[in-house]
Amino acid sequence: MLYIFQVVCASPSADFATSGKWDFRIRNQKTSEETVEAFDAVLICTGHHAEKHLPKFEGDDVFKGQLIHTCDFHDGSAYSDKRAVIIGIGNSGGDVAVELSRICSQVCLLLGISFLQHVR
Repeated sequence: MLYIFQVVCASPSADFATSGKWDFRIRNQKTSEETVEAFDAVLICTGHHAEKHLPKFEGDDVFKGQLIHTCDFHDGSAYSDKRAVIIGIGNSGGDVAVELSRICSQVCLLLGISFLQHVR
């Protein structure tokens, strides 16, 4: 990992149609020297969508179970033989649903308009 470098711009290479490569103009922040390097792939990794969002629900103040965001889910062992509801079907929600389906007594996946009507 190169922390002294800044990406100035990224654009498809001249031969992108056949190579799929991307050109990155990179500036060395110590020397201000700029170079262009070609890469085969680009990954934009911002964590779990930058900031987690945990919406409020009717009755969440009296719910006796645990409410967590997928950012805080690390291990399903605490959910063995429990019933779980996964709200949303983003990548993380899908991953957690699959993992919990192996150990929970029941997993319910909620998404769509009927769910959104209950979000405050």
